[in-house]
Amino acid sequence: MTQPTVLLAVFGCDSEAQAIRAALEWFGATVIKKGIGRPNDFLDVIEGKTIIAPDYVVLVGHGSDGGFCMEELGESVYLPGEPRGKITAGHISGRVGLKNTVIISTACATGRDSLAAALCVNGNSYIAPEDYPEGNSDLFFVIRFFYELMQNEKTAREAYEAARATDGETEMYRFWEGENL
Repeated sequence: MTQPTVLLAVFGCDSEAQAIRAALEWFGATVIKKGIGRPNDFLDVIEGKTIIAPDYVVLVGHGSDGGFCMEELGESVYLPGEPRGKITAGHISGRVGLKNTVIISTACATGRDSLAAALCVNGNSYIAPEDYPEGNSDLFFVIRFFYELMQNEKTAREAYEAARATDGETEMYRFWEGENL
């Protein structure tokens, strides 16, 4: 059984993140949870400015129409140049410092080609829902993915296929890899 290092980047849905962490640690993964309090925290994760070089990053939060929804801050709190509202492919493109990492998003509607093209550099892969799956389905998808990966020693692609095959909700997840998207 493989024992990956997983970084949970949490920008909402803390209960979901706690459940994912508990399951993955039970499976034997090393899990680091990073709270995302502001947009630049999210970008730090994407840029690889973390205390570990994770094998997997799970982005846990809300999404809409191809963007990651960040909490609104008071105008005086934003740093110069810090994104407001959703973080989109335009904010991410050219900033990815993660290498050979599988990036999984549970945020709704972040399964877009534009985000995949921005993230699938440096040997990275990206898995995310195209639409708006029911919340329990996100949790189940991630747990099933890591179960297949760790317990059944499947590749990321094989684990994705098994997790995706559960029902119509989990079928909303897509997988991208390679830099020629």
